[in-house]
Amino acid sequence: MNHPLQDATRIANSLKQFAYQWYCKFDRGTDVDALLPYLPEGELEFVYPQATLKTLPELLTYARASFRAIQRSAHCLHELFVFPIGQPGTYELLCPHEYQAQLENGDYVTMQFIGRMHVRLGEGNSHDPSGRLPKIHGYKVLMTQPPTPSSADRIDHERHGKFLINEAKAFVHEWFKFIDLGDADALMSMVSEGPLNINILGTSIDNAAALKAFLIMQRDMQSYSSHQPMAVQVARGENGSFQVTFVLHFEGAIGTQPPMFLSNFTRWTLVPSDNGLKLAGYTLDLL
Repeated sequence: MNHPLQDATRIANSLKQFAYQWYCKFDRGTDVDALLPYLPEGELEFVYPQATLKTLPELLTYARASFRAIQRSAHCLHELFVFPIGQPGTYELLCPHEYQAQLENGDYVTMQFIGRMHVRLGEGNSHDPSGRLPKIHGYKVLMTQPPTPSSADRIDHERHGKFLINEAKAFVHEWFKFIDLGDADALMSMVSEGPLNINILGTSIDNAAALKAFLIMQRDMQSYSSHQPMAVQVARGENGSFQVTFVLHFEGAIGTQPPMFLSNFTRWTLVPSDNGLKLAGYTLDLL
């Protein structure tokens, strides 16, 4: 049975995953068509320092011009915050970040922004008829400091091999979204096919089959679970891997027992594959 807190943290993790992946689209050099499934075909409002846009055609024209003006970019997201607002299924995301860009003339600049995003869930459009994807009805970006000169290294720092730092951060929230959904099959699609180095509270696991059995056992024991990762940090590892650390707060219960409240410091190793990043290492220390 789902619990209100479990539903709330699952949605928060889903939206944080979405936000990291949204900014990745721009840093990978997306085109306008890739944005359309996430935009409403009716009312919207996007507010930038240079323009306020209130229709989809206006936004798309502005986006095309912006894409031409930026050769390369990197969004360094400091932390993401999610709040329910207004009617059910409507959320605000606050996204403080540092923006690195190489301009059309070749210059590099750094800018400090706070992005505020208003999204609705369960709303379809012609590019996403089922409403599976969030729709961004409002976006405002506030520049908190004047632009300063930068360098190519600052953009390169947000990449490792063929993956972006933000993709590793999105992975964290996607994992715990599926944990709170109890979807063992989806979780296993995120796990490396090679040897694993996992130790969770004294349980050592070295292969995917054993990990799946462990995850199912944990799911079936719990009447509800809520996982809130925070302070996610990503460092480059060997052979294109990422070393990911974060603080995790857990609330849950076994059967009819009183709720448990636990916090831990988690260390992961994510390894590259042809199908995205995969989990290969997992340890934690209780706080």
